[in-house]
Amino acid sequence: MSKDPASSAPSLAEPEKGGEAEAMAAYRAHWQEVEKAYAKNSIEGTDIKKTSVGPARLAIEKSVKSARENGQAVKGRPGLSNLTVTKADLNRDVPKVHLSSCLDVSEWVIYNKSTGEPVPQPSDRLTKYTVTSLLEKWPDGWVVTKDEPHQDTQC
Repeated sequence: MSKDPASSAPSLAEPEKGGEAEAMAAYRAHWQEVEKAYAKNSIEGTDIKKTSVGPARLAIEKSVKSARENGQAVKGRPGLSNLTVTKADLNRDVPKVHLSSCLDVSEWVIYNKSTGEPVPQPSDRLTKYTVTSLLEKWPDGWVVTKDEPHQDTQC
């Protein structure tokens, strides 16, 4: 696995690398909040409203609400790997970074809250798939504006 870009300080000679690293760190923090939201069955008490906006936030809210209404919850943790900047446009009023990652949901188990039993999943369900994302740097920091799972693209 490659060195975590968020762990090294940005170089003054490479300011775009600093912005890219900040966006990647913000994306990882966002997924920690997503994990909390699914574990709690609510976005309340998480920082989802700080880490995401627009379609990205609405998708999380809708999915968490649907699970709650269906008597389901999620245990375990998603894995995020191969986080890569695919495009960066940092020299604009609202800097943007496009990311690609591999989301591993094999250890993220949907279960029935009343029985505690796992909810059966299709046998052909991909548990590792590509996610493409767009982050923008707003006055309060980087936020996820789009987070598109490609559940038909194994990684």
